[in-house]
Amino acid sequence: MRAFVLALVALGILSGCNKIGILEGKIEVSNRVVDRCDSGELFVSVQAMTSDRFASDWAGSDLETESVAPGSPYEFSITSSDPLENLFLKTRFCCDAECRTVESQVWTTLESPIYVNQSANRSVTRWTQSLTEAPVVIDEMSCDGCTGACVSGRCISTPPEGSGCSVVGIEGEADPRIPTWRCEVDKCQIAGCSEGMGNFCDGDLHICELD
Repeated sequence: MRAFVLALVALGILSGCNKIGILEGKIEVSNRVVDRCDSGELFVSVQAMTSDRFASDWAGSDLETESVAPGSPYEFSITSSDPLENLFLKTRFCCDAECRTVESQVWTTLESPIYVNQSANRSVTRWTQSLTEAPVVIDEMSCDGCTGACVSGRCISTPPEGSGCSVVGIEGEADPRIPTWRCEVDKCQIAGCSEGMGNFCDGDLHICELD
């Protein structure tokens, strides 16, 4: 699996400073997510931005589209010479390599995912999103007896409990034709500056903020 790299140049983030922060990201999927494509091949398209405009098209901030499968995740790196308060990722799932038809999407907000420490030229953080499920339309025509969430008269599957995700409705400006979840990732879940920890915060501060 290739790892795609996005330097936030187009967004005005990467400057001439030698010290940079790097987020190494990974999106893992299960067979249940892949099996929705008749071909048995699922493609992932990822866009990144530093402002919360999920409903907009984000020109100049696309990572490449890639086929994914269980054990073969989508891997990427995002670099910046400034620490980021938040990073927003729009992940689209498609059954064709050009992603002409989006089957579903996940909008993810990462809190403080990149740090730039003065003591090192490269500060690396890591984050993995493991999707055992992805948004899907349960019933195209009705919400009667819906076991998920009703959006524009269609029954949409809800995220697994404890995932930090929720269904995006019309009030969230999601395209009603595309089932969408929105996920919030706390900075304490972003790995970095220490090994073998489940919580990467000390009080209100991330370990990388203490370096």
